Amino acid sequence: MNPEIQPQQHIESKEKPDFRISIGVHRHGPKEGIAGHLSSEGKQLTEDYFTFVSDEEEIGGVDVEHSPVGRTQETAQIFSDVISRKQGNEKIKSNRADERLSEGDVAEHPELIEEYGGRGGKWIKGWMEAERRSIPNVKTGKETAADFADWLLSKISDRQKQGGAQEIQAFSHGPVMVAFIAKLEEKTGEKILPENLEIFIGSYLSFMSFNADSAHPDIVNFSFGNKKLEIPFSILQELIKENQFMADVLKDFSDDTVKSWLNNENLSSKNKRVFQGFEIINSIDGAVNADREVSLVKIVGAGSYPQHVHKESDAIFTIVSGSAIFLSGDERREIRAGDKIKIPRDLPHGFELKEGDILEFISIQSPPIRNPETGQEDFHLTDFV
Repeated sequence: MNPEIQPQQHIESKEKPDFRISIGVHRHGPKEGIAGHLSSEGKQLTEDYFTFVSDEEEIGGVDVEHSPVGRTQETAQIFSDVISRKQGNEKIKSNRADERLSEGDVAEHPELIEEYGGRGGKWIKGWMEAERRSIPNVKTGKETAADFADWLLSKISDRQKQGGAQEIQAFSHGPVMVAFIAKLEEKTGEKILPENLEIFIGSYLSFMSFNADSAHPDIVNFSFGNKKLEIPFSILQELIKENQFMADVLKDFSDDTVKSWLNNENLSSKNKRVFQGFEIINSIDGAVNADREVSLVKIVGAGSYPQHVHKESDAIFTIVSGSAIFLSGDERREIRAGDKIKIPRDLPHGFELKEGDILEFISIQSPPIRNPETGQEDFHLTDFV
């Protein structure tokens, strides 16, 4: 589990320099099995496809982005290699991964696909209708769509601020494309996806495009197949706010805000408590809200702090000081000041500290893990150690 990439501050109303951005989003090439890497035939087909594209279209200098999943990395690398070979190394300006382009490991869990009725349109429908994660590291379809919309708006926002022109070629997954378009259909009332999703799910290297410029600063032009739409940024922002991981809407606080929370005078006015070895100061934002809790959590001393889950609450941790080993199931990863970690409900998590180590982090929980009326904690130990 990696520290989360934070969404950018989106479109502001003040005047911006002239800009133009073109974004193409491809599905990866043919893979081996449900969750495999590209097959040998898939690699060759992908290379042939992008060779054809490079012969037909001159690339002006492109930033390449892809989800962290192997098959999209491979597809992105084949694209980069073909363009570099055919049109010159200078055509590929960057190549990087972004978690917001991921489908959330859905293909790693064939039982989820089976639950929703096969590998085509039925399971997509079930995934899109799911209100919560049935498996901790598998995002719902709505979260997947919101993550993609956040990625898209962050790219446009960055280009708006900087000015100039940019081309991005991104490599993602069929479920990401379907999830985003399904939410777009819901928001606009337009029919965009084909009637038979079975055919689309089986189609590799599918493509959709987005274009925005300073002539129409609040609109992105969307194209998928024969369908073209002008999408107001406000629709994408609504999609993000309504469907993103719950704690995401709470994490946009400034450095000055954090300093005010961590001010000694502020903290000394709050009551400390200890629970399961965690020292906790609740309501450091000075508020008591039914929908959230902002706490400072401190862990001191050597040893393991038990892995547990919160069944009803999502959270996001911002590490303030110190370091530790973050535990999640069989995963072990070092964390340190500045890291941000999403903790969706039902995700096992705990910590391991060395002698003399101290870890402090801000925890934003939505809803609060501790019931303010009963004092009962949404804290459930797991079998992981």
